[in-house]
Amino acid sequence: MPWDLFWHGPVYAFEMHLAVFNEKVKDRQMAQDIQAWNIGQYARQAMQSVFHLFNPFAAKARPPRYPEKPFIVQREEEEKIRAEDRIKRSYEALLKRFPKEKRGEGE
Repeated sequence: MPWDLFWHGPVYAFEMHLAVFNEKVKDRQMAQDIQAWNIGQYARQAMQSVFHLFNPFAAKARPPRYPEKPFIVQREEEEKIRAEDRIKRSYEALLKRFPKEKRGEGE
């Protein structure tokens, strides 16, 4: 906030700048929280992938593997696949509504 606006401007100008500042702080805290959560997820996955080596009583099942891609990349790929499937299903449902003669398939 400019000095002149702070001292000589209307009170609501300060309140608007304060609201924007608080929103930026909140967004930064949210990003840090998400980053900390992701670090915890990676640490948990890493511990699970080697836990069977140190525990002789662990089940002989195949241990979980450490992720080859970041979780965010995996999530984006899964969302993209789901979106493509949704589009494909809606297209197929649309095709079922039309008679075969009008689609050019029947004769």
